[in-house]
Amino acid sequence: MAATNIGSNKYPLAKIPAMADPADIQIALKYYHWGQETEPETTPAPAGISKYLDELDGRIDTLETDIDNVVLESIVDAKGDLIVGTGANAVDRLARGSDGYYLKANESLEKGLEWSALPTASTSISGIVQLSDSISSSSTTLAATANAVKNVNFSKSPLNYPIIEKTANYELELTDAYSIIEMNSGSANSLTIPLNATDSFDIGCQITVIQLGLGQTTINVLSGVTLYCTPQGTANTAKLRTQYSSCTLIKRAENVWIAIGDLVA
Repeated sequence: MAATNIGSNKYPLAKIPAMADPADIQIALKYYHWGQETEPETTPAPAGISKYLDELDGRIDTLETDIDNVVLESIVDAKGDLIVGTGANAVDRLARGSDGYYLKANESLEKGLEWSALPTASTSISGIVQLSDSISSSSTTLAATANAVKNVNFSKSPLNYPIIEKTANYELELTDAYSIIEMNSGSANSLTIPLNATDSFDIGCQITVIQLGLGQTTINVLSGVTLYCTPQGTANTAKLRTQYSSCTLIKRAENVWIAIGDLVA
């Protein structure tokens, strides 16, 4: 019976019956294991997998265990391509951790490994990225949770700004950020921008003001706040031109605003 090699150059070329021979699983397995049809009396044939296992056992026997960073012969058992820990320090002897725990190195322990709970934002572990609900932290070891991402999304201005109607003089509040203020009055009226210390609008915040009524709307500021616009009559003020005129207030710095829109000096 002819035999053909299988395998690769990395591993011994075990043999099975050639394609032209009648199929016989027992004979095929004998060739694969021994490299021949009959069991060798002494050393396994070079072409069989048993020869490879015999050589692997021999290599383990010759390990120099007194050299640093060499695996100890006493804690491994070679079986084919697999190295399975069997000694007291082997990983497979480490008790299973609780659900959600991870395995980390600890050289002070006999096994050199231990199960540990995942870190939280209140703990600090070098090299470990931790989860946090914070949307303002600049830490490089914190990763945003789904809750943090949601909060960031909610903090951004919506495309459909809410409309708030006012029928008398009004001073802006922090909740007016990214909204439309309609000043609906038949007589002259004013909208006032507060100090940053009172209402700390974000830099870049925008608020739209519409003169809905016949009464002219003037944008005023509290002392300490600067308002720029074109055209501008009285310093730190902006006047809407007529009914249905509008302007957008943009916060440029801590106590500096700009008004752009349908204005008059």
